[in-house]
Amino acid sequence: LVVSLLDATGEVREVTACTVGFRSIEIANRELLINGKPVLIRGINRHDFDPDTGRVVTVDQMRADLVLMKQHGFNAVRTSHSPNDPVFYDLCDELGLYVVDETNFESHAFILSLCHDPRYAAALLDRGSRMVMRDKNHPSIVMWSLGNESGYGAHHEALAGWIRAYDGTRPLHYEGAIMWAWDREQTATDVLCPMYPEIADIVAWAEARRGEQPLIMCEYSHAMGNSNGCLAEYWDAIESTPGLQGGFIWEFWDHGLRQTMPDGSSRYAYGGDFGDLPNDVNFCCDGMVWPDRTPKPAMAEHQALACPVGVELVRGGARPRLRITNRQDFRDLTWLRARYEMSVDGEVVATAALVLPPVPPGETTTLELEQPVPTAPAGAEAHLTVVFTTARAEPWAQRGFEVGRRQVTLPLRRSRRATAVATRQSTVTIEHMPLTRLTGAHLDATVDTRTGALTIGRRGRALVETGPDLALWRAPTDNDGLKLASMQELKPLGRWRTAGLDALTTRTTSVRVTARGADARVAVAREIVGSDREAPVVQREVVTLRADGAILGHEDVRIPDRFPDLPRIGLRWNLPLALDRVTWFGLGPGESYPDRRRGAFVGRYTSTVADQYVPYVMPQENGGRAQTRWAVVHDRAGIGILIAAAVPFQLNVSPHTPEQLTAATHAEELIPAPVTTLHLDAFHRGLGTLSCGPDTLAAYRTGPGRYRFSWAMQAVALRRDDVAGIARSLRAVLGDH
Repeated sequence: LVVSLLDATGEVREVTACTVGFRSIEIANRELLINGKPVLIRGINRHDFDPDTGRVVTVDQMRADLVLMKQHGFNAVRTSHSPNDPVFYDLCDELGLYVVDETNFESHAFILSLCHDPRYAAALLDRGSRMVMRDKNHPSIVMWSLGNESGYGAHHEALAGWIRAYDGTRPLHYEGAIMWAWDREQTATDVLCPMYPEIADIVAWAEARRGEQPLIMCEYSHAMGNSNGCLAEYWDAIESTPGLQGGFIWEFWDHGLRQTMPDGSSRYAYGGDFGDLPNDVNFCCDGMVWPDRTPKPAMAEHQALACPVGVELVRGGARPRLRITNRQDFRDLTWLRARYEMSVDGEVVATAALVLPPVPPGETTTLELEQPVPTAPAGAEAHLTVVFTTARAEPWAQRGFEVGRRQVTLPLRRSRRATAVATRQSTVTIEHMPLTRLTGAHLDATVDTRTGALTIGRRGRALVETGPDLALWRAPTDNDGLKLASMQELKPLGRWRTAGLDALTTRTTSVRVTARGADARVAVAREIVGSDREAPVVQREVVTLRADGAILGHEDVRIPDRFPDLPRIGLRWNLPLALDRVTWFGLGPGESYPDRRRGAFVGRYTSTVADQYVPYVMPQENGGRAQTRWAVVHDRAGIGILIAAAVPFQLNVSPHTPEQLTAATHAEELIPAPVTTLHLDAFHRGLGTLSCGPDTLAAYRTGPGRYRFSWAMQAVALRRDDVAGIARSLRAVLGDH
């Protein structure tokens, strides 16, 4: 819009211009409608921030924030908790983000008083009205917010009334109006916008049809540290339940300030690092990106959940058929390109382009692929992965940028070729010494008859220094409990410490080494004691060292009632530092956990052990890989140890021990351990979002009971051996038990 001021003679005296947009916003039938269509709000809360300049940011920095949001599937931003620079709204207009513009009114410690104090009435009305008058012409703004966490009183009603009279085109948003009482009559907010609700609560509310307002969470999924567990379950509920329309993740940034240390190095500092009192320790580091704007692993989870295209496998036929759904609100699929790849046990066997027809928003079509379903031996897995990229440059992405991918499991055609199985011509000899030595043509091992600990090697080369040890502890995440904060007793970390999980002692009650035909069998019984010495964890372990070099383990673990909540149930090995790489078949390439794994995809991946570390500002559990089928920890030449299990497991290969991660409060305190630490977890607790939100769902927690699981190891050479075939054979043997 260009406006020219003319004088009496018609001469131009002044010209001004602004971008404008035309759209309608309304609420009907418990839905927020944009241009008559219900939209799902995939939002995030954002502050102005920079690790070096604090609240002072440039236009380029604001643009970079918004571009990153768009690239990871966000379509909305809340200006928590004050209006932004006018340029910010220009950028949202240009890039295409819905905005909740928020009044600068927040009173936290006085949350129940300032909203009723007449001395503050004019301040709230002044701040809110000036925001609306200044920003009203920005089409990106879809709701006005009356403030944040400032209670609810007559002042909010006054501002709500003023805005409704001045701008009746936009709904109002205010969480304080529904705080503690979702079902009260609402006059100050047009949307039900709770903070950190349980999934079950929002579903129950929507299914009961209480009220006619759409439910859009103003804050949920607190992104502190290794977090955002159950984000997928939130969106499963939102997408399947009428009346739920999304929400805003808390939050975009880790607010760590760059601090120069005496030796010239730098770190991200948080509360208390500047001698500041009082402080909230690392509670300011609660974002989806690190202070330098690098995305955390949880960003991949959100991108996957927001993928604009849905893919389902249509059963039947030699060639796979895919049901393609346009999950967008307004665009057809012509702005996207697609390609697919078929893989067997993570190895790509076919690739091709996939031509997307102009499917309208919300519509579905079926496509048949060029390649037939691949053949594979028994026990193998096949997957089809479809990758969607931009067909041309967008304001927020270059041409060819990956906006998402989908993966489905393919039904395999079985090949007649049998998987090669190693012959068992040799015999494991048992030599009783101070350490019992077990020797065969394909392995060299020792057993400590006092503890049952094994060392494993091949041809004079050490592959396992110690293990397996029962592992029940993990370095606490911020959601488990804040290591440096008080009043954490009711959090999982408090319960774990009370039970003594951070200081377990192990007593081996028996070790028996016997010959079983050509093989050797090691049976170990242990008691693991926490704070209650009368209630030990009882472990029974049987390890068979086969003449062909395979090592099979069977675990029977009984957890007493004294341990009502556990971080993990699994095994831990210490490996030589020379094994500094890991290749695995399972979810990847990035970090994933039982309740945060939609952003990872089944494949075969390779990484250094050092790169498995994820540098959360507060060191904590990190680098896990969920649903792992097998992994090889190896050296540069590919020589290493294969680990597999009867069912997919949680893998962790780390340059740091859990003890190091537990003790450290800043990343620079961590130095690589003298061993590579390998964890195989039959169970690993979910992440949840309990630092300021709900805990992980019950399905991702465990407690007392009996747990039995099996594992296998074998020395391998990646460049020579059919590692996938060996792993299939080992998993088949374990499954037979």
